[in-house]
Order: sequence, then structure tokens, then C-alpha cells
Amino acid sequence: MKKYYIYPLKIWLTAVALGPIIQELVAYITGQPPKDSPFFTYIVAVTIAGLMYSAPSFLVLLLAAKLLYNFKLSFTVKKIIFTILGIILSTLPFYILFGPPDFIAITHSSGFLLMVLSYTLSIIAGIWLYKIDPLY
Repeated sequence: MKKYYIYPLKIWLTAVALGPIIQELVAYITGQPPKDSPFFTYIVAVTIAGLMYSAPSFLVLLLAAKLLYNFKLSFTVKKIIFTILGIILSTLPFYILFGPPDFIAITHSSGFLLMVLSYTLSIIAGIWLYKIDPLY
């Protein structure tokens, strides 16, 4: 049985878990922590929401992994393809949620940029941190 799902699962879970942590750590460092909830409570809530909202992105990553499994490409080329896809998948949900005019306006908010960048950097880190299975 080909385990093409392991690599995208690691990437997805890393982004879901690491994104909110990066976001909150930067917020605390810059002196802008959330006022309503403690750090741990916020991280848990955002992680659960991230799991639900990013499930379609995971399915796209899974499909990409299954398709790339059939091509004889170097691991570096595969990781570059995953990186491009990861950037798209980490920004597209925000674009869909806020729409074209609001998305452009809201990207000028430092908090919004921090949120998008934290997930984008997390997914890229997962792509390059984990090794692709040699049988893949």
C-alpha cells in the first residue's frame, strides 16, 4: 500500500498547530496580545477552528500528493510544487472569506498579515522540514 498521505498530513498538521503559535508569539513580542482570552485557550480554539477550516486544503494537498506520486520528479521539484500550492492554499481561504475588495483593504492590517503569514510560513516550513518518502 502506497502511503502518499503521510507527507501532506504532516504538512497540514504542522501548519494547523504552528500557525496560531507563531501568530500569538509575535503578537506577545510586539505587545499586542489578545485581551479577551488567555494564551492557551486562544491557541486551542484557533487550532480547532484551523482544523475545520483548512480541511479542504488538506484534501487538495492529498490529491496533489497522489498525483505527484505518479510522476518521476526529483524531491526538490516536488517540494517546490508543494510550496507553490501551499502558498496558494494558505492565502486562498482568506480571499474567499473576505472577497476581492475587502481582501485588498484588509491586507493593510498588520494583524491580518500576521495571521496569513504565520500559516503560510508554517506550511512552507513543514514542506521543507519533512522528508518525502523515498518510495514516493
